[in-house]
Amino acid sequence: MAKVFTNEVKTGFVVILCTIILVGLTIMAGNFSLFKEQYKIRAVFTDITGIQKDASVRLGGVEVGMVKNIKLVYTKEGNTKIFVDLELDNSAKLREGTIASITTLGLMGETYITLSHGDTGAPFIEAGSTIPGKDPISMDAIIEEATSTMEVAKETMNNISNLAKDLDKAVTGNKSNIDDIMNNLRRSTENFEEFSDDIKRNPWKLLVKGSEDKDKAKDKRSKR
Repeated sequence: MAKVFTNEVKTGFVVILCTIILVGLTIMAGNFSLFKEQYKIRAVFTDITGIQKDASVRLGGVEVGMVKNIKLVYTKEGNTKIFVDLELDNSAKLREGTIASITTLGLMGETYITLSHGDTGAPFIEAGSTIPGKDPISMDAIIEEATSTMEVAKETMNNISNLAKDLDKAVTGNKSNIDDIMNNLRRSTENFEEFSDDIKRNPWKLLVKGSEDKDKAKDKRSKR
């Protein structure tokens, strides 16, 4: 009889030990903070796509809490608000000006709430405070914006192409005039180079030229 009692005790001890281990693993896997002091705040959104109860809450990329409750509220003004209660570790201090945003890791990753640090030097917010939430940007909006941008880019490229064609036509239609202008410029440049070279070799011509110009000016005054 004593032997049976001993086996039962051993079996019970093993069962209790396994239960304790299971609870411990559950606490670690669920990221529960039974031994941490916590406080609650509320974030207000109009859209929380992807966020569910027990979703992670992060501050600067560090996990500091979780979503405890989600409540849909209809205001007297006819608006729809979503109250999201967040349970945070006491070590996570938030300053006034903190904003809650919804973030997704990659395209198909975990969706969580991230908190900004708030305004530099501002007082810390107290437990039970309400902070504003920034709604996530939907994929439909992103696709629509990308499509609109592509249309604008396409229209711009068409305008540039048409302008290039018109410029080509203008150049082709006035090719002879452009050639004449270029020839005149080339001849003027050659004449100036010849004149400059002649002056370098015969600088006295400038004195003669100056005297001739003065004589001509005197003749004109005398005729008047």
